[in-house]
Amino acid sequence: MVKSVSQQNEDNSLKSLLSVAVSLAAGSVLLAGCSMQTPTPGDASLAVPEVFHCGQRMIEVTAAGEMLDLLSQGVAYTLVAVPSASGARYRGEGNDQIEFWNKGNRGTLTLAGELMPECLTEDTLETSLTARGNEPFWSLMLDNGQVVWRTPDEEASYAATVTILGEGRWRVAAEGAGLDLLLTAGICNDSMADMVFPLTAELTTPAGSYSGCAGSPERLFRGIEWQVTAIAGDELLGPRQVTLTFGAEQRVYGQGPCNRYFGGYQLAGEGLSFSQLGSTLMACEPGILAQEQTLMSLLPTVTRFDVLSEPMRLRLHGSDGVVLEAEAP
Repeated sequence: MVKSVSQQNEDNSLKSLLSVAVSLAAGSVLLAGCSMQTPTPGDASLAVPEVFHCGQRMIEVTAAGEMLDLLSQGVAYTLVAVPSASGARYRGEGNDQIEFWNKGNRGTLTLAGELMPECLTEDTLETSLTARGNEPFWSLMLDNGQVVWRTPDEEASYAATVTILGEGRWRVAAEGAGLDLLLTAGICNDSMADMVFPLTAELTTPAGSYSGCAGSPERLFRGIEWQVTAIAGDELLGPRQVTLTFGAEQRVYGQGPCNRYFGGYQLAGEGLSFSQLGSTLMACEPGILAQEQTLMSLLPTVTRFDVLSEPMRLRLHGSDGVVLEAEAP
């Protein structure tokens, strides 16, 4: 059958429309495939600068689309978004030694390949936190909306409500148990355990009110490179800045008066201790080397630490007095 010119034009128009539709559909599939490979965009809450505390390290982060600007101790980094099953994850462009994984008011920071303590905004408590006191002994462990209450005579679990009071204060209430815990940011010394904590605790129960401490002691000394100012009460000798860093997985390392040193640390109810210490073997002037030998001989005698604020200072105590004094950078 011979088609008229008008019919041929209609057929050509129909073919053109079908061709465009197929192209658009193919393009949609292609775009959908590409979007599956696109990194998770930044959390909108980070569109303005947000401050996190990763132990003693303070960082400021600002997200814009796929980019994140991170400022840490005066050093600026630019990170790019990478795929993440949850939250917003960023990694250094061409530098996988730095990463920040943000989940709302919490974050995980890896810097120079070192995992920092949990990063928290100012009004955020640790993911898992224990408050404790003595005479009589009690403890209240908060984890994922539940509290576990312990005394020498009982142990019970309750649902918990956490209220942010502001200015570094929180209230934790154990529903139906009459337990009310007030937490306040501030250095707390537990003389019974020779330990220092980042939070003070005031507990009210049906039986009375009690004082105690709370939080992880490691948050007071981890996250920064401490600048040593004195060894066994003596000023430092030599041109090198002596340092002390508490790393992940209970590792300790730093620069001595002459050599780099390294080892492990343990933090328990009895206090702080060091073990398996070693160092490099560079030669130095006799006086400097003698001071380093003093440091290496005294570190194994450390039994506890304390922290002083404004400015932030760290002291390590041994059986014969203060082994080391340091300040935050």
